[in-house]
Amino acid sequence: PELIIKTVCKVAGMNNSRIKAITRKRDVVMARQTAMYFIKENFPLLSYEKIGEMFNGKEHATVMHAVNCVENVKDKSFNYLVDKVRIEIEYLNIPLVDRIFYDFPENHPLCKDSGLWQMRSDDMEDVIVQQGVNESFNDFIFRCKREINTL
Repeated sequence: PELIIKTVCKVAGMNNSRIKAITRKRDVVMARQTAMYFIKENFPLLSYEKIGEMFNGKEHATVMHAVNCVENVKDKSFNYLVDKVRIEIEYLNIPLVDRIFYDFPENHPLCKDSGLWQMRSDDMEDVIVQQGVNESFNDFIFRCKREINTL
């Protein structure tokens, strides 16, 4: 997520502290909403609350509003910013493994040990999952996500 924030700041021509500042100036709001949108798009299991915390404790409803604004953008300068950031983020190629560790909630930590992955359910019960011999890493991660969501 921090890489996305830095990318939006670079495109919008502002520093990290400004995008997180408590202000309603149009240029800052557009950049902040754009960053929130792309964080949610690239890290879909990251909660609205967690994203809000990255921006000086913004409420989850503020993040939801930001995502909605970007999805329904009509302003030409806002649309230009979103398109330019989208191009920059595509060049970032955020590794899947980075998305995985941000996607899992804090109470579901993963740790790799001798080819086994350990997950912790809501009731703090440990679940051990092993990657299948012919299973690709991506398939394995998606299976883990399904298993965590059913715990």
